[in-house]
Amino acid sequence: MAPPLDSSNPSPPCRVPTEATPSESPASALGEPGAGAQPRLFSERIRMRQRVWWAKPNKWRNRESYRHLFHRFKETHALRSKDDPEHKWRCCGLWQRALNNKWNAREFAQRYGYRVPALYWYGRRAGRLRLDSLPTHFVIRPAWGTARKGVYVLAHYRDLLHDRVYSKEELRAQVRRDQGRISRFPILVEEFVKTESGDYALPIEYKCYAFGATVGAIQVVQRAGRQARHRFYTASWDPFADQMSTHNPPAEYIDPPRCLEEILACARTLGSAYGTFVRVDCYATDRGCVFGEFSSTPTNGLDFTAFADKYFGELWNATFPDPP
Repeated sequence: MAPPLDSSNPSPPCRVPTEATPSESPASALGEPGAGAQPRLFSERIRMRQRVWWAKPNKWRNRESYRHLFHRFKETHALRSKDDPEHKWRCCGLWQRALNNKWNAREFAQRYGYRVPALYWYGRRAGRLRLDSLPTHFVIRPAWGTARKGVYVLAHYRDLLHDRVYSKEELRAQVRRDQGRISRFPILVEEFVKTESGDYALPIEYKCYAFGATVGAIQVVQRAGRQARHRFYTASWDPFADQMSTHNPPAEYIDPPRCLEEILACARTLGSAYGTFVRVDCYATDRGCVFGEFSSTPTNGLDFTAFADKYFGELWNATFPDPP
């Protein structure tokens, strides 16, 4: 694998306060109404994380909008290597922010011995994308982004996500329009992982809600182009009786993947290493479990039902009571 794009020397551990002082509640430290009230619901924990980690919303009442701006900018753009010393990964109390970067997430998963899609190319200049050297099936995605923005799942230059066929010139131009002439973050060109049966198709996504070593639920997402359906299962593959999210229409029951235990082991190991709630996204492939990415704020805490909001909130508070 190519080395990280930044070649700077390892920096010493930084010291960044993570949230309120002992005399302040997290809410009062952030200028929030209801000072002294601890968040209890999953959506409340997600919103607090957004405020503390990313200073959202960026309003004058939110002190985090002005504190540690340089460090937050640095962590957004820092690229890690799986071989970096521990202090470089855990540079501050909010070190997990850097794992939203999909380059860093890949390296972190490999650091713990888990498979990731093969990397064919990376860079910030779409004009230098070497399409002639790529196999017939590959995936393009930016290192930073959500909701599949800028993602192309290509089979013989047909994008399966958007059902569109590109020429090489059109594809390169489209990526340039998406990311700019020089992208802020690396563009990754990766392996199109096969399904467990060895087919090239949009893979089923297994999104594990990990609270340390506890997998609270597995959200199974099945896509057909732009359309998606999902269903939530327990770690023992029992469907939840209650609806968990209205983000996608419900899917029918499917059998567990052959590599379910691998997926659970991956989620538990990486969830424990992460040190607080995170969603660990994996694929079931003909090679077994393959790690995809982390999500620290799934759907921004929106679209969860009252049951899921309470259930995930109780798990988060029981395993990691201190925000964020």
